[in-house]
Amino acid sequence: QGSSRRYGVELTGFLRPVDWLAFDATYTRSWADFRSRPSGSDRIPGAIESVVSAGATVAAGSFSGSLRVRHFGAYPVIAENTQRAGGTTLLNLGTSYEWDFFRVNITVINLLDSKDSDIEYFFRSRLPGEPAAGVEDVHSHPVAPRRSAQPSSRGSSSFSFRGSLDSGDSLPEWMPSPVSSAIAGPPGRGRVASSRLSYQKA
Repeated sequence: QGSSRRYGVELTGFLRPVDWLAFDATYTRSWADFRSRPSGSDRIPGAIESVVSAGATVAAGSFSGSLRVRHFGAYPVIAENTQRAGGTTLLNLGTSYEWDFFRVNITVINLLDSKDSDIEYFFRSRLPGEPAAGVEDVHSHPVAPRRSAQPSSRGSSSFSFRGSLDSGDSLPEWMPSPVSSAIAGPPGRGRVASSRLSYQKA
């Protein structure tokens, strides 16, 4: 394909109207093309052109939380720019609560269970009943999670205890040893969750 050229701009903003609330936003615009190809057929397939990210963060006492949205704009999937991938928008949620020596974190990815594409390609393929030479078309890979039976989201949670032990002391009876577990749904189409219990010796 020869050499390429890439350039762009990025704008960021931050606002804290009160001590416990903050907003931030970022906009990125980029251009990418092949320098050795004629105009009109010089776009770089798969090169993201625009990204918008914004979020709100709350921190009040022992509780903190954030809600973030990220949008990836449309982009070319072939050099002629006559076939383009659609945009993708994801909303993520994160919360944390802490008291005494304990802290609980919960993160939910793809809160609204978006069915947008994670990435798209354009190439020739063949389905049953189609011509032997195949058909050129857009092929996509959906964002995770990919549940169709019910609205769901991929998330994770963690629990931790922080304290100090004197030499020779053992963990409290009510506290199990550090463990790590994971729960997964059917391959390729399921909810993925994880939990963690940890003890940190000071």
